[in-house]
Amino acid sequence: MYQIHADVQHEFKGNLLVNISYAGTFGHHLPSPFAESINQITPGNLALLAASPSSYPKPQVLRPFPQFSNVQQLYPDIGESRYNGGNIGLQKRFSHGFQYQINYTYSKFIDNEESRSELAGYPGTDTYTDYYNPKDRFGLSGNDVRQRLIANGVLDLPIGHGKLVNIDSSWLDEVVGGWSVSGLTEVHSGTALSPLDATNNTGSYSDGVRPNLTGNPNDLASGRSKAARIAQWFDTSAFAQNPAYTFGNAPRTFGRGPALLTTDLTLLKRVRVHREQGVEFRVEAFNAFNHANFGNPNTSWGSANFGKISSLQSGTTSSRTLQLAAHYTF
Repeated sequence: MYQIHADVQHEFKGNLLVNISYAGTFGHHLPSPFAESINQITPGNLALLAASPSSYPKPQVLRPFPQFSNVQQLYPDIGESRYNGGNIGLQKRFSHGFQYQINYTYSKFIDNEESRSELAGYPGTDTYTDYYNPKDRFGLSGNDVRQRLIANGVLDLPIGHGKLVNIDSSWLDEVVGGWSVSGLTEVHSGTALSPLDATNNTGSYSDGVRPNLTGNPNDLASGRSKAARIAQWFDTSAFAQNPAYTFGNAPRTFGRGPALLTTDLTLLKRVRVHREQGVEFRVEAFNAFNHANFGNPNTSWGSANFGKISSLQSGTTSSRTLQLAAHYTF
């Protein structure tokens, strides 16, 4: 694993810091989390089988190791990955009652095998299709997020004794003064999609196969209704069944799934009880704007749900959630 990092910072007046950076990560000989079959019929023997299937009533004899039902290479270290990303950050340090931080990242992540946990959730073991065509494995990683924007901030409400909205009454100041609001927002583009054929008709005993790509799966109008997009996220007619004894020509990845948008808000107040002791009251709203973050569509060709979205993104708050909390500190 090789890593490259370059960073430039400059601080302006008003406690404002600007940061521009580049990060590159390049992986070689990465171990796969899956076993790979090496007992696939060779291209030459597959051509013989395709030319005369009746001549080989038991295609098992054409495999490299016909005496075994399968031979696998366990967790081969054949993984390659390339990540390049640029980041622009803006940070306002706390002063005059508020602070904020904004980071925007544009990146590209390519690899030739899945990792054990990925955002995209590609179907099956999509990496291993044709053992004898390893170049076909390269595509956008399941963790490739092309654009990401994260912003957070804290604001002390200007209400209370000595503030913009001045309150002289001590008891009223204890009630309405000393409140602060904080928020965290994340927006990022969707992950890449990966097609896989639900039926392996290659006759080669391969680990998998992809369908044929006959058109542009990303040509549907962007202005369609939400219901229409959920029912058909991409143009499913752009795919077709690959002919028997062949591997589909669809690439490992195409298009992108739904983007993510989520905002969490917190209203906080600290009440001093005695010296360093105090009680902190919090009202927290997760997914404050109740935005539904849809998961990726089904990309298993041959499935009745091919192209349809039937779930939300994992790891997200499905609906607005309110939480009340009190913390006693001493």
